[in-house]
Amino acid sequence: MVLLTLGILTKGITQGEFWFPDASRHAMDGVFVLDLIKDFPVFHLYDYATQYYTKYPALGIGYYPPFFAIVEALFFGLFGISVFSARLTVVFFAVIGVIFWFKLIKLVYDEKTAFYSSLLFISTPFIVKWSRSVMLEMPALAMVIVSVYFFFNFIEHNKKRHGWYFILSIALAILTKQTAVFLIPVFFLYVIFTKKLKKLSNRKILLISIGLLLLLLSLAVFILKLGGMVFIRSIGSLTDHSRLLTAKQWYFYPGALVKVLTLPVLILSVISIAVLFFKKELRKSTLFLSWLLGFYIVFTYIVAQETRYSFFWVPPFTLFATLAIHKIPWRVKGIPLASIFIISLCVYQFYLVVNQKTPFVAGFEEAARYISEKPEKTVFFQGSARGNGNFIFHSRQLDKDRKLVVLRGDKTLASSAVSPHLLLVEHVNNREEVYDILAAYGSKYFLIEEKTDYDIAAFMLLRDVLASEDFTLIKKINLASVSFTQPANGTVNAMDPGTFIYMPTPDFTGMDVFTYNVTDKDGIVVSASVIIFVLDHSDPLALEDRSVTAVNTPVTIYMLQNDRKGSWVGSTFTQPPNGTVSYAGNERDFIYTPNPNFTGKDSFTYTLIDKHYMPHTAPVTIEVVNHTGSVAMDDIYATPANTPVNIYALDNDRPDLLKGQSILVYKFNRETSLKRDFIHMRLPIIGREITVPLKTLSDFYTPSNSALPPHGLAEEPVSD
Repeated sequence: MVLLTLGILTKGITQGEFWFPDASRHAMDGVFVLDLIKDFPVFHLYDYATQYYTKYPALGIGYYPPFFAIVEALFFGLFGISVFSARLTVVFFAVIGVIFWFKLIKLVYDEKTAFYSSLLFISTPFIVKWSRSVMLEMPALAMVIVSVYFFFNFIEHNKKRHGWYFILSIALAILTKQTAVFLIPVFFLYVIFTKKLKKLSNRKILLISIGLLLLLLSLAVFILKLGGMVFIRSIGSLTDHSRLLTAKQWYFYPGALVKVLTLPVLILSVISIAVLFFKKELRKSTLFLSWLLGFYIVFTYIVAQETRYSFFWVPPFTLFATLAIHKIPWRVKGIPLASIFIISLCVYQFYLVVNQKTPFVAGFEEAARYISEKPEKTVFFQGSARGNGNFIFHSRQLDKDRKLVVLRGDKTLASSAVSPHLLLVEHVNNREEVYDILAAYGSKYFLIEEKTDYDIAAFMLLRDVLASEDFTLIKKINLASVSFTQPANGTVNAMDPGTFIYMPTPDFTGMDVFTYNVTDKDGIVVSASVIIFVLDHSDPLALEDRSVTAVNTPVTIYMLQNDRKGSWVGSTFTQPPNGTVSYAGNERDFIYTPNPNFTGKDSFTYTLIDKHYMPHTAPVTIEVVNHTGSVAMDDIYATPANTPVNIYALDNDRPDLLKGQSILVYKFNRETSLKRDFIHMRLPIIGREITVPLKTLSDFYTPSNSALPPHGLAEEPVSD
C-alpha cells in the first residue's frame, strides 16, 4: 500500500513550479522555519518575522498554523530548498495517512476491508489532485486519521497511553489546518451514540480533555492575534445566522460529492449506508457515520464553503463503498464476483488517476535566476499571487546568503489582504508618486507580469511609469500554464512549458496518444493530441506535419523535428495550391507563405531521401486562420522501442499567444541610490501597516533593540 501511494503521488513530483497560489506560501513557511532554526532569534521572534516578511513577502504564517511548515523545514534541511522537497513533505504525510487508515479499518473490521478501502481512498482522483500539490489538505487529513485511530483505541480498547497520543495527534491536526477542528464534534457524537458518556467523567479522561483544551486555547490565541481574519472569513458573524436558513448552505457539501467521488464509489457508499440503517447494523460503523455527520454540521455552519474542504469527507465514503461489495457474498459457480468487482473499481480509479491532467506552470524560476546573477540586492516584482509566490520562493532558494530584498508592488504601491481588493489601500495617486517609490529603494530591476493589474489604479500607473524613457525593457520571459494527460503505453514528463519527453513502456511497439491543454494569456484554453508511433525497427521514417498561421503571415515548419532520426542525403517538396513553400536556409526546414488573403487549409508533401536512396514521403497540413485567437494543432512523432523522444508541442501551434503570459524585466536607466531607509507594508492577514528599517535587511536580522525605533515596529497607516 505504501509503494502504491508513492507510485501515485510521486508521478511528476519534479515537474514545474507551484500551481496554486497558496502552495508557494506553504513552501515559504517551511523555508522561514528553517531559517528561524538556523538564526534562532529566541528573544526577538516578532521582529525577526516582520523583517523576514519584508525581505520575502510571501508567507502564510498567521493565516495557517505552523505544524506543516515545521515538518517541511526538516525536509528542506535534508534535501535542500526546492519544489521537490516541498511536494515530498506532502507525500510523507500521505503515506502516514494511508498507513493509519489501513490500521484503523483493520482494527474495526478486518484486513481485507482495510486493504480495499485504502486502495479506493488513495486512488480517488480528487485525493490525488490535492496531494500532488503543496497544499494542507492531505497533511491535515493524515493527522485526522491518526487521531481517530488513537481515539478508537483509547475509547474502545482502554489503551490509556493512546489517550495522550490522541490529544497530541488531534492538536497536531488542528495545528496543520484549523478546519480539522471538526473532529471534536465527531468524537462527542460517537460518545453519545455509543452511550459512553460515563467514560468522560473518568479522572484521566478529564486530564486529557484539559490538555486538549489548553492546546486549543493556545491555537485560538495564535489565530486571533496573527490571523483574526481567518476566524471572520470562516465562521462569520456569531450573531447573524441567516445563512443557515437557506437551502444552498445545507445542500452544498452533499451536492459537491459528485465532484469529489467517482460515481461508482458514491452510489455504492449511499447504498451501503442505507442498508446499514435498514438492517440496523450500525455498531461497527458508528465511528464513521459520526465522522460524516460531524463534518457536515461543522462545515455547513462555516461561511466559507469550498468543494476542496470535502477532502476530509472522502475516507468514510470509500469505506462504505468497500462494505457494499466486500460484505456481500457475491458468487456465481464459485467465482468471487464481489472481489472481482472491487478490484475492477480500483483499477478504474487508477486509470483515472494516471490520465488525470497535471496542472503545470513554469518561468518564475528562470526570472529569479536571471535576477540572482545581478549584483543589485533589491528587486521590485508586481504580479499575480501565483507569480509573486513562485518568484519569491525561487529567489530565496537561489539567494544562499540571504542578501536579496524583494519589494512587492501589491505591498508598496497598494496594500490588501488575502485578495487584491480586500482591505485595499492605494498608496500612490499619480505617476510622480509611483516614480518616487520606484526610485527610493535603489532598485535597478523591475519585473511585472502581463495583465495582472486587477483594475487597480496604482498598478496601471506603474505600467505608465515603466513605459517612460527612464526605463528599458531588457528581457521578456515566457510563462506557460500547461496540463497534460498520461498515455496508455508510456509516461510523459514536462521539461518546460510545451516541451515534453515521452518514454514508451519497455518493449512496447505501436501507437500511443496523450493530450495537452494550454491556457493562454487571455485565459483561453486550447487542446491538442500528440500521437507517437513506437517502432520496432531502425529504418528512418517521415511523419505528417501540421501547423497554423494567421492570414498573410509566413510560418516556419520544422520538418525533421518529429521524424524518425536517420541519415538523410536530400529532400524534395511539392508546392501547395494556396501558397508557396521554400527552404528556410537549409534542407531541413520550410517556410510556408499563404496566398494573399487566403484562409482555410492548405497542404503539400515533402520527401526525404535516405542514405540508401530510398524515398520517405509525408504530408504537411497548414491551417490559415483569420483571427487572433489561440490555436493548438495535433502533433505526430516517432521513436524506436525503449527510446525516449522529445516532443515540442507548441512549435506548430499559434506561437504568439500559446506561450501564455510573460514576465517583463525593466532596467532603470538612471543611477540609483538608497533614498529611503525604511519600508512600509501590510502584514499578511493582520491588516496592519508596519514600518521596518530597510538598512537592517541587507545584512538580514538585526534585533529590534539595536535597529528599530524606540517603540519597535510602527503599526500605523501609510502617510508618507
